[in-house]
Order: sequence, then C-alpha cells, then structure tokens
Amino acid sequence: MANREILLQHNRPVRIAGTLRIECVAGRVWLTVAEHAVDVFLRPGESYALEWPEMALVEALDRGRGGAAAGARIALHVRPSAWRRLIDHAAVVLSSLHERMRALRQPRRGDPLAG
Repeated sequence: MANREILLQHNRPVRIAGTLRIECVAGRVWLTVAEHAVDVFLRPGESYALEWPEMALVEALDRGRGGAAAGARIALHVRPSAWRRLIDHAAVVLSSLHERMRALRQPRRGDPLAG
C-alpha cells in the first residue's frame, strides 16, 4: 500500500491504528500510544512504529501565531504484520534449505538425467 500523508493541527488529535510507521514530515508531532501510555515527540525525519493492535493519538505540537492553527505533516508507511514478517522469514529459510539439499543430492546410476 502506498504512503499516505496527513496534515495535523494543534489541539485536534487524530486517531491512528494499525501496523504502521508514523514519520514526521514537517513541523513537530505529539504522539500518545494508548496501550503503553507513552508520549512520543517527533521532529521532521523521525518516526515511530506501531504494532498491531496498537492505537495512537497524533496531533501537531506547535500553535500558530496570532491564533492561527499551525500544522504538522506525517506520512503513514504500512508495515507487514509480525505474523507476515515471520512467515516471509520462514519461507526464505526453507527455500535456502531446499537449495542446499538439491546441491548435495547425488544423481543415481539408473537416473536417465544423470548423464
């Protein structure tokens, strides 16, 4: 899935949930992770990874001048779930073992493909 950018405003929290990496693109971001009761502050270029089923409230940290709402921008990067990463890793290991077994296998005398 493609990245999605969201414009945030001060005092207007947005609820985000899923297996995502939240990256601060512009401004300063205040992120509260509900499951851990943790506050995280991000500057441009910094990110925080949510694991499923974590949920976070995210908002712009800075206020605008003269009452104007300042904004911050975040990018959401979809991450594969922990189960998916485990399955992908297991597939790589099994494929590697399969290739090793094939390389060690000696052709049989009666095998027409033995040459």
